[in-house]
Amino acid sequence: MQISTVVSGNGQGRIYTDDHVLLYEGCLYRGKPCGMGISYYPNGNIYQEGIFGIKGLLIGKEYFPTDRYVLRGSISFIRVTDRILRCMGQSMILKEAAIQVKCRFAAFDGCEMKSLRYAGDACNTEENIKWLNEMDEDNEYVQVVEFLSDFHVTEDAKTTFNPGQDYTDYQWWLARTEDGGWQLLTWGY
Repeated sequence: MQISTVVSGNGQGRIYTDDHVLLYEGCLYRGKPCGMGISYYPNGNIYQEGIFGIKGLLIGKEYFPTDRYVLRGSISFIRVTDRILRCMGQSMILKEAAIQVKCRFAAFDGCEMKSLRYAGDACNTEENIKWLNEMDEDNEYVQVVEFLSDFHVTEDAKTTFNPGQDYTDYQWWLARTEDGGWQLLTWGY
C-alpha cells in the first residue's frame, strides 16, 4: 500500500492511501503524525484521536471500528517538546488541554457533553497559577487554562450528578509547566 502525505505550510496535513482513503489528519513532522491529530480506519471511522508521537498515540482515545471507544490513553505527565509546540501553535495547545478534559469527562457515566469552551485568557493570572501550584506542590506550573462545559445527565445515569438534570458552566482547570503538557488538576463548581 502506497502512502501519500499532503502538508500545509503550518505543519498541519493529511495522510492518504494510494486510493485516496484518509488515514490521518493533524500535526505532522517530517511526514509523520506528531502532535494533535486523528487517525482513521479504512472505512472512515475514527481509530485514534489525541496527541501523537513518533511511536503512535501518546494521549487520547482509541476506538473499535464500530465507533465505540475502548481505550482512554494516559492523560498526564506527557513531555511536550519544543518541536511539538511549534507544530501545534496556540490553538492546538488549547486543543491538547481540551482533549484532557474530554478524556476525563468520558468517565462520567450517563453524562452527555453539550459544549466545551475555553474560558479566555483572563484566567491565566498569577493568583490562579499560585492556586494550582498549591494543589500540586510537586510541579511548578507557569500557565493555567479554564474550560467551561455544559452537559446533560441521562435519566438512567449511575452517578453522583442528578439524573435528568442539565449542568452549565461546569469548570475544568488545567495547568502546565514550562516544558510539559497540560495536567487536569480540578473540576466542578
